[in-house]
Amino acid sequence: MSVLVKPLESRSHVGRCLAELSNKILLDEVLAQCDFIAQDMAWRRMQGFSWEEVGKVHGLSAHAAEARFSHALQQARETAQDLRYESGL
Repeated sequence: MSVLVKPLESRSHVGRCLAELSNKILLDEVLAQCDFIAQDMAWRRMQGFSWEEVGKVHGLSAHAAEARFSHALQQARETAQDLRYESGL
């Protein structure tokens, strides 16, 4: 039984790795559309910083930092949609 399980486990591991890679590529593409501050905010959040800590670094309240980042992501989404529309995808 264990001989049959290992290949399935390997495939699911490979699938997870591919999904993680795909997510990283997508995140990199989205963040490339953002300014340095939004990129820095994303990096800090991924490192476990709270919105309060992120805001403090950038001279903003926690709410203002979260709102600024959210706005930057929305702009990046719209830019990506425009590019897909223009390319016919």
